[in-house]
Amino acid sequence: MAVARGRRRGFVDADGAVPFEEIERLEAALDGGADIAIGSRVLDPTLVDARLHRRFFGFFFRWLVWALMVRTVRDTQCGFKLFQAASADALLARQLTAGYAFDVELLGRAERLGLRIAEIPVRWREKPGSKVRVVRDGLAMAADVVRLRARLGPPRSATGQAPTGRSRAASGIADRARN
Repeated sequence: MAVARGRRRGFVDADGAVPFEEIERLEAALDGGADIAIGSRVLDPTLVDARLHRRFFGFFFRWLVWALMVRTVRDTQCGFKLFQAASADALLARQLTAGYAFDVELLGRAERLGLRIAEIPVRWREKPGSKVRVVRDGLAMAADVVRLRARLGPPRSATGQAPTGRSRAASGIADRARN
Protein backbone atom coordinates (compact mmCIF):
# COMPACT_ATOMS: atom_id res chain seq x y z
CA MET A 1 0.00 0.00 0.00
CA ALA A 2 2.82 2.41 0.83
CA VAL A 3 4.22 2.22 -2.70
CA ALA A 4 0.98 1.77 -4.68
CA ARG A 5 0.23 4.49 -7.23
CA GLY A 6 -3.31 3.82 -8.51
CA ARG A 7 -6.25 6.20 -8.04
CA ARG A 8 -7.76 3.53 -5.78
CA ARG A 9 -5.76 1.30 -3.49
CA GLY A 10 -6.87 -1.69 -1.54
CA PHE A 11 -5.97 -4.86 0.19
CA VAL A 12 -7.50 -8.25 0.84
CA ASP A 13 -6.59 -11.03 3.24
CA ALA A 14 -4.33 -13.58 1.57
CA ASP A 15 -6.60 -16.51 2.48
CA GLY A 16 -9.37 -15.36 0.14
CA ALA A 17 -12.06 -15.35 2.85
CA VAL A 18 -13.94 -12.67 0.88
CA PRO A 19 -14.58 -13.53 -2.80
CA PHE A 20 -12.80 -10.92 -4.90
CA GLU A 21 -15.93 -10.09 -6.90
CA GLU A 22 -17.20 -8.32 -3.75
CA ILE A 23 -14.83 -5.50 -4.78
CA GLU A 24 -17.66 -4.13 -6.94
CA ARG A 25 -19.60 -3.27 -3.77
CA LEU A 26 -16.65 -1.31 -2.40
CA GLU A 27 -16.07 0.45 -5.72
CA ALA A 28 -19.72 1.52 -5.77
CA ALA A 29 -19.29 3.09 -2.32
CA LEU A 30 -16.23 5.05 -3.50
CA ASP A 31 -18.15 6.10 -6.63
CA GLY A 32 -20.87 7.36 -4.26
CA GLY A 33 -18.46 9.70 -2.46
CA ALA A 34 -16.80 7.61 0.24
CA ASP A 35 -13.11 8.15 0.92
CA ILE A 36 -12.75 4.58 2.19
CA ALA A 37 -14.92 1.50 1.66
CA ILE A 38 -14.51 -1.50 3.92
CA GLY A 39 -16.01 -4.96 3.95
CA SER A 40 -18.01 -5.92 7.03
CA ARG A 41 -18.80 -9.30 8.52
CA VAL A 42 -21.18 -7.87 11.12
CA LEU A 43 -23.67 -5.87 9.09
CA ASP A 44 -25.23 -9.02 7.61
CA PRO A 45 -24.27 -12.14 9.60
CA THR A 46 -26.14 -14.35 7.12
CA LEU A 47 -23.27 -13.76 4.68
CA VAL A 48 -20.66 -15.04 7.14
CA ASP A 49 -19.43 -18.57 7.76
CA ALA A 50 -17.19 -18.56 10.88
CA ARG A 51 -16.64 -20.83 13.84
CA LEU A 52 -18.25 -19.92 17.14
CA HIS A 53 -15.02 -19.14 19.02
CA ARG A 54 -13.97 -16.71 16.29
CA ARG A 55 -17.31 -14.89 16.54
CA PHE A 56 -17.07 -14.85 20.35
CA PHE A 57 -13.59 -13.30 20.50
CA GLY A 58 -14.47 -10.97 17.63
CA PHE A 59 -17.38 -9.58 19.65
CA PHE A 60 -15.07 -8.63 22.55
CA PHE A 61 -12.41 -7.14 20.28
CA ARG A 62 -15.05 -5.05 18.48
CA TRP A 63 -16.26 -3.76 21.86
CA LEU A 64 -12.71 -2.78 22.86
CA VAL A 65 -12.11 -1.01 19.55
CA TRP A 66 -15.41 0.86 19.88
CA ALA A 67 -14.67 1.87 23.47
CA LEU A 68 -11.13 3.09 22.80
CA MET A 69 -10.58 3.92 19.13
CA VAL A 70 -13.27 3.82 16.42
CA ARG A 71 -16.95 4.71 16.79
CA THR A 72 -18.22 4.87 13.19
CA VAL A 73 -17.23 1.36 12.03
CA ARG A 74 -18.49 -1.92 13.46
CA ASP A 75 -15.97 -4.32 11.84
CA THR A 76 -12.48 -2.87 11.60
CA GLN A 77 -10.83 -6.25 11.05
CA CYS A 78 -12.42 -7.55 7.88
CA GLY A 79 -9.44 -7.78 5.53
CA PHE A 80 -11.18 -6.27 2.53
CA LYS A 81 -10.65 -2.51 2.16
CA LEU A 82 -10.49 0.01 -0.67
CA PHE A 83 -9.25 3.61 -0.45
CA GLN A 84 -9.26 6.68 -2.66
CA ALA A 85 -5.57 7.45 -3.36
CA ALA A 86 -5.53 10.71 -1.39
CA SER A 87 -7.02 8.97 1.65
CA ALA A 88 -4.50 6.13 1.47
CA ASP A 89 -1.62 8.61 1.21
CA ALA A 90 -2.84 10.69 4.15
CA LEU A 91 -3.30 7.67 6.39
CA LEU A 92 -0.27 5.59 5.49
CA ALA A 93 2.15 8.49 5.89
CA ARG A 94 1.50 8.39 9.64
CA GLN A 95 1.10 4.62 10.16
CA LEU A 96 2.60 3.34 13.43
CA THR A 97 1.21 -0.17 13.81
CA ALA A 98 2.69 -3.07 11.87
CA GLY A 99 0.71 -5.93 13.47
CA TYR A 100 -2.82 -7.17 12.90
CA ALA A 101 -4.29 -4.03 14.52
CA PHE A 102 -3.03 -1.81 11.71
CA ASP A 103 -6.62 -1.66 10.40
CA VAL A 104 -7.75 -0.14 13.70
CA GLU A 105 -5.13 2.56 13.35
CA LEU A 106 -6.03 3.33 9.73
CA LEU A 107 -9.73 3.64 10.53
CA GLY A 108 -9.10 5.52 13.78
CA ARG A 109 -6.99 8.08 11.93
CA ALA A 110 -9.57 8.29 9.14
CA GLU A 111 -12.33 8.95 11.65
CA ARG A 112 -10.26 11.64 13.39
CA LEU A 113 -9.57 13.31 10.03
CA GLY A 114 -13.28 13.32 9.19
CA LEU A 115 -12.93 11.00 6.18
CA ARG A 116 -16.11 9.33 4.91
CA ILE A 117 -15.97 5.59 5.62
CA ALA A 118 -18.54 3.29 4.00
CA GLU A 119 -18.96 -0.09 5.70
CA ILE A 120 -20.39 -2.64 3.27
CA PRO A 121 -21.64 -6.15 4.12
CA VAL A 122 -19.65 -8.80 2.24
CA ARG A 123 -19.66 -12.57 1.94
CA TRP A 124 -16.97 -14.04 4.20
CA ARG A 125 -16.03 -17.68 4.72
CA GLU A 126 -13.43 -18.82 7.24
CA LYS A 127 -10.64 -20.70 5.47
CA PRO A 128 -8.56 -23.54 6.91
CA GLY A 129 -4.92 -22.77 7.65
CA SER A 130 -5.39 -19.19 8.86
CA LYS A 131 -2.22 -17.65 10.28
CA VAL A 132 -4.21 -15.70 12.89
CA ARG A 133 -4.10 -17.31 16.32
CA VAL A 134 -7.32 -15.99 17.79
CA VAL A 135 -6.33 -15.84 21.47
CA ARG A 136 -2.60 -15.01 21.27
CA ASP A 137 -2.89 -12.56 18.37
CA GLY A 138 -6.10 -11.16 19.87
CA LEU A 139 -4.26 -10.23 23.08
CA ALA A 140 -1.45 -8.57 21.09
CA MET A 141 -4.05 -6.65 19.07
CA ALA A 142 -5.79 -5.51 22.26
CA ALA A 143 -2.45 -4.18 23.57
CA ASP A 144 -1.93 -2.36 20.25
CA VAL A 145 -5.39 -0.76 20.57
CA VAL A 146 -4.54 0.51 24.07
CA ARG A 147 -1.24 1.97 22.77
CA LEU A 148 -3.02 3.58 19.81
CA ARG A 149 -5.56 5.22 22.11
CA ALA A 150 -2.72 6.71 24.15
CA ARG A 151 -1.11 8.10 20.96
CA LEU A 152 -4.21 9.26 19.06
CA GLY A 153 -6.59 10.28 21.83
CA PRO A 154 -10.29 9.50 22.20
CA PRO A 155 -12.49 8.33 19.34
CA ARG A 156 -14.96 10.53 17.53
CA SER A 157 -18.65 9.75 17.71
CA ALA A 158 -20.73 9.08 14.62
CA THR A 159 -21.56 12.82 14.55
CA GLY A 160 -17.91 13.86 14.50
CA GLN A 161 -17.95 15.11 18.09
CA ALA A 162 -15.52 13.96 20.73
CA PRO A 163 -17.22 11.79 23.35
CA THR A 164 -16.99 14.68 25.82
CA GLY A 165 -19.27 16.77 23.60
CA ARG A 166 -16.55 19.30 22.73
CA SER A 167 -16.63 20.72 19.23
CA ARG A 168 -14.40 19.22 16.55
CA ALA A 169 -12.20 22.35 16.59
CA ALA A 170 -11.80 22.29 20.37
CA SER A 171 -11.09 18.56 20.30
CA GLY A 172 -8.47 19.01 17.58
CA ILE A 173 -6.67 21.65 19.62
CA ALA A 174 -6.79 19.45 22.72
CA ASP A 175 -5.56 16.44 20.73
CA ARG A 176 -2.61 18.41 19.34
CA ALA A 177 -1.76 19.67 22.82
CA ARG A 178 -1.66 16.09 24.13
CA ASN A 179 0.65 14.88 21.34
